Amino acid sequence: MERTNMKERRTMKNLKEILVSLIVALGLLNIWGCSAKDDVSFARQVMAGLVAGRYAVRSLIDWPNFKVSDKDIGAEYNKLPNEQEKVGYQRSFIDSFKKGFRGQHATFESFNHWRLFSDKDPNIKVVAAGCADKTKVFFFGIKHTDKEMRLVNITPSQIYDEAKFEALEKEQAGEK
Repeated sequence: MERTNMKERRTMKNLKEILVSLIVALGLLNIWGCSAKDDVSFARQVMAGLVAGRYAVRSLIDWPNFKVSDKDIGAEYNKLPNEQEKVGYQRSFIDSFKKGFRGQHATFESFNHWRLFSDKDPNIKVVAAGCADKTKVFFFGIKHTDKEMRLVNITPSQIYDEAKFEALEKEQAGEK
């Protein structure tokens, strides 16, 4: 009987050591940046996928609510009668995006200074990326729901006055 109790105690001690090791390992992974993808990394991932024409990026877009510039992609998408047509629409959009981007002789590397622009809305974060010539900035709306992130909009904006734009960025960041 005493042997059984000793064996059970050793087993419990081993389980506790394993549990503590697991907790420490998960904590270290989180500290070293292996936690959930941040908004800027997510926006970069989606944009890189769109520019490259990768169909896998489809799952990262909120198609029913998606907007690009002033075009309501989601409204067109929602009118489609079945899943097969919706998948075809997604593929067509990604192909067109890639071709349009290449038609401008642009690459993913054309974007720089990726940053979180606004996080005032807890459900939608806005990431901004500038263009190398500093004449445009692109805003990417990232929707957060139940541990998922989806791109909901891409809005390009022309910068006419760099000083005013910098002031707007500071205001969005809560700086004075």
